[in-house]
Amino acid sequence: MTASDDDMRALDAAFAASRRHAPDPSPALMARIVADAEAAAGRAAARSGAGERHGAVSGARALLRRAAAAVGGWSALGGLVAAGAAGLWLGVAPPPALDSLAVLIESGAATGVYDVADLVPAFPDLAEGD
Repeated sequence: MTASDDDMRALDAAFAASRRHAPDPSPALMARIVADAEAAAGRAAARSGAGERHGAVSGARALLRRAAAAVGGWSALGGLVAAGAAGLWLGVAPPPALDSLAVLIESGAATGVYDVADLVPAFPDLAEGD
C-alpha cells in the first residue's frame, strides 16, 4: 500500500506538533521512579556485599567470581568453556580433512619446504602470484 503525499504531509505535521508539545512527567511519577531506583540500588548493594562482609564466600568462590569478572562475566566464561570443549573434541577425534591437513603440515615441516597450495589444494588461485 502506498500513501498519498497529502497523507504523508499530514502525518509529518502531526508528528512535528507532538514533538513541540511533549508532556512533562508529573512530579509524583518522578518521585516514584526515584524511590524505586533507590530501593533497587539498596537491594543490589546489600546482595553484593552481604556474603563478603560475613566471610560466607570462600577463597575459591571469590577467586572464581574475580576470574569470571576478568574475562567479561559468566556468559564470556561459558563461551571459553564451549571453545575449550570444541578444541578438545577436535583434538581427540579430528575429522578426516583435518587429519590430511595435519599430515601436509608435518611433512612440509620435516622437509622444510611447503607452500600454500599444499595446504589448500582446492583453491589454487589463492596460491598463485600476480
